[in-house]
Amino acid sequence: MSVGKWLERSPDILLLEDPTIGIDVGAREDIYEVLLEMKQKGISFILVSDDPKEYALLCDRVLVMRGGRVQRTVSAEELQEVTVG
Repeated sequence: MSVGKWLERSPDILLLEDPTIGIDVGAREDIYEVLLEMKQKGISFILVSDDPKEYALLCDRVLVMRGGRVQRTVSAEELQEVTVG
């Protein structure tokens, strides 16, 4: 099933693993726009990504885990400071 069909279902929560890896810049922006709209509608998602800018753009907070345990919680404000400078 394509990502678009999943998004049409208006789920309560999504699990996203590297949702924009290997995608051109224009398509990446489209995906971000859709995810931000979903977020505004109250849909939650768990994001796993190698891109800290994705976390800063899409997440309210990040849980840093090691060995299956939360080591630290980083707020959206802290993410902006780290990624924007």
